[in-house]
Amino acid sequence: MKTPTFVVFWCGRVVSLLGDMLFSMATMWYVLGETHSTLSTAGVVLIPLLTQLLVSQAFATLADRLSKKAAMVGSDVFRGLVVLIVGMLMALHHAGTLGIYMASFLLTMAGFLFGPPQNAALPKMLSDPERQMPKANSVLSATSNITNLTGYAVGGMIVAVVHPVNAVFLDGLSFLLSATSIAILRVSTIRSKGQRGALGFIKDSLAGIRFIWERPALRTFGLYVTLINFVVGPVGILSVVFSRVVLHAGLRGYGFLEASWAVGGVVGAVVSSWASKRFRMWQLLLMGLVGSGVALTSMPVFANLPESIFALVIASVVITLMNIPFFTALQLLAPDEIRGRVMAAFGLFAGVGDPLGLFVGSWLMGRVSPSTVFLSSGLLVVVCGIVGVCFPVIRKGETQFASRQQSDSSKIAESTQL
Repeated sequence: MKTPTFVVFWCGRVVSLLGDMLFSMATMWYVLGETHSTLSTAGVVLIPLLTQLLVSQAFATLADRLSKKAAMVGSDVFRGLVVLIVGMLMALHHAGTLGIYMASFLLTMAGFLFGPPQNAALPKMLSDPERQMPKANSVLSATSNITNLTGYAVGGMIVAVVHPVNAVFLDGLSFLLSATSIAILRVSTIRSKGQRGALGFIKDSLAGIRFIWERPALRTFGLYVTLINFVVGPVGILSVVFSRVVLHAGLRGYGFLEASWAVGGVVGAVVSSWASKRFRMWQLLLMGLVGSGVALTSMPVFANLPESIFALVIASVVITLMNIPFFTALQLLAPDEIRGRVMAAFGLFAGVGDPLGLFVGSWLMGRVSPSTVFLSSGLLVVVCGIVGVCFPVIRKGETQFASRQQSDSSKIAESTQL
């Protein structure tokens, strides 16, 4: 936080995150009021998840070919204009559910022009990336979780006080403020030249996936992330069912469960830098999976709200301790020219598990008790943690990567004609 460039970047992210929550809450409220359908309202959230699976790699490739600053500023300006147009249409009662869906789709695609350059440019904003990156990612992760913890409460009050339409206008302004904060920064202009033609673009799009897949430890971690998101994803999303059916705590209990996950994320982010210096990656993996699995398993066993809150806090802490160091290591390992595509490719591994897990988890909860689903999910995560660290590729992978990083960067640069 003593680095001026990072502080300006961080402030812009805070404003943008709060704006995103305002838009999500306001548009979901608008769609619910227009359609009186929970399924139609859920579409506002589902569209970004599905869009990620379809276009994330292509847009990450495009973003790598652009100036990092130009991509981020252009993305924020475009999203700000889209949101302001939506606000005007809502004020005139001409937005419609389809219009909200289209806006959500466009905003998600434009977001893919922001995320990869952000991941690629962040190390270049710091004077000592090797030392500062773990702390920078911890700050960004803690900020995101604090926003999740307090943002909906603040956003709810804003939407209630200023009206959903005005909240959407505020979100549009937040994007423009974010664009302004980035425009004044000195951001690296590193970009990928790329191969010519449609076939060359496809090959470039696969560079991030190929980078991960050709490295056994990264590939294994990626597949593990897919599996864990598939297993754990429904637990976080369908905790409202657990609160209502198992705990009999209603919406109040659901709110506490959601808040406890965010609190754990903040705590995990604060101590992650300390933990990454004292534990190896496979040890953090073991702690993260076994710890979160045991915590999830305890929820249906004790079946009371205080214990469930404590369990979710612990699960979130240990998962964050595992995620941030790995995310940082991946950022530092990936060559500058394809870092955006590498991070997007790893996000694709995570993105595949979420919707599949949500679908299967919803189906299972309709046929067996939610307690059984939570108990099974927790036990599976514990098994994954214990079995995973038995593989040498997990325990030794990080040291192999460190010694091969330089040669790997040269190899990738040649193969993708950067």
